[in-house]
Amino acid sequence: ILADIYLEAGKKEEAETALRNAVHDLPDDWQLKQRLVRFLSQQKGAEAAEKEIQTYMQAHPDHPELYFWLAELYLNHNQTDKALALLE
Repeated sequence: ILADIYLEAGKKEEAETALRNAVHDLPDDWQLKQRLVRFLSQQKGAEAAEKEIQTYMQAHPDHPELYFWLAELYLNHNQTDKALALLE
């Protein structure tokens, strides 16, 4: 994927743009959206990834797996209490 090439070249902004363009072009590709969330988590932190997930949740309330994405994000950033509260 183009984003990987940009990341290897140290071009994080271009990598993010490539991922966002791919998500825009393939709006039904949930794996691609999850890849963008993981990218944001790793490159920009939990807050950026959380915001992206919440945007998806608002636009697609019929996708309960988004709650698991959010819980995974919290766990990956050592926010266990938030993950447990969300899943309860």
